[in-house]
Amino acid sequence: MAVSPVLADDPPGVPAAYYGDVEIDGEPAPVGTHVAAVVDGEIVDAIHVEEPGVYGGPDPGDDKLEVRADDGDEVTFQVNGKPVETVPWESASTERVDLSGADIGQPFVEVDINDDESTTTIQPNESATIVTSVTNTGDAAAYDVPIEFVVDGDVRDVTTVSLEEGETAPVTFAIELVEEADYEAVVASPDDSDSTTITVDEDADETPPPTLPPAPPDPGEPNLQVTSVDVSPTQIEVGDSVDVTAVVENFGDAAGSTTLSLTVDGEEVATESVSLEADEETTVEFTKAFDEAGEYNLAVDGVDAGTVTVETETEPPDDDPPDDDPPDDDPRDDEADDDPADDDSISGFGVVAALGALLGALAVAGRRL
Repeated sequence: MAVSPVLADDPPGVPAAYYGDVEIDGEPAPVGTHVAAVVDGEIVDAIHVEEPGVYGGPDPGDDKLEVRADDGDEVTFQVNGKPVETVPWESASTERVDLSGADIGQPFVEVDINDDESTTTIQPNESATIVTSVTNTGDAAAYDVPIEFVVDGDVRDVTTVSLEEGETAPVTFAIELVEEADYEAVVASPDDSDSTTITVDEDADETPPPTLPPAPPDPGEPNLQVTSVDVSPTQIEVGDSVDVTAVVENFGDAAGSTTLSLTVDGEEVATESVSLEADEETTVEFTKAFDEAGEYNLAVDGVDAGTVTVETETEPPDDDPPDDDPPDDDPRDDEADDDPADDDSISGFGVVAALGALLGALAVAGRRL
């Protein structure tokens, strides 16, 4: 059986109220269409369409979706479980929000009275029982659908059912009648109805007390827990960030939601919401940057993730190697460079001068002879 949406706890403040038109595939939404207001993934209020194409109304006495939230929150509207519109929440406002969606399924709850299991012939002051099966033959889940028990035109009892697609549930009504007569008994959903006749007759066989069907089993409770946490990398520089991955599992017997908290040295720095069916598992990721050097201990919902070391950014090395050769400042090297013996041009000039002097001497000697 479909679980009726659990309405979120109301935060403080003055609620906002919403009403408007609602269409599915361009046509007015039929009676019984489920319209819900959702904040942070949780249904805050819900209403059924009682007049085709309209949910709630503008007048003070009309039903409306009433939503308490916090400044900055957004309200998402769902039609038969499918999101169709989102608006910012404003405290104490009354707004008309028209809704329109396509390809939205519609539940259809059929009603079938089981005459073989019902007790419809009784003596005065006895109780008649009407055993009924209700089945959702539509293509969307049915939430809080009213089932009415009507006797001779008067509504004697009302109950609600929530059904997944194709699901069937028993619904039984009992009524004590005094006057001898035939009574028309009708069991009706917004989509369908079935009827039978209850006969009260003094001469009727005494009937045993009605046996009502057993109560449905307890749907159980959700139990979401963090099973493991990992952080990577564990050593970074100032300005860098790490990724924290938490594994969450629902060990309970029912769907549920929770908000995970990432803490650094015991102080909350981020949160993430998660919803899981019974026995379902998922991973939730956080990213955290660090602006100061040091060692930090991280945890998710109290489950230790490990320690992250943040180091001061190091200066890059100088790519130009130092000049290992000292400057040549020895004056003796300069004196060696000035040695005339090493100057080819001066050395060559001395040889020529010597040859010239020799030739001159020979010439003078010849003249003397």
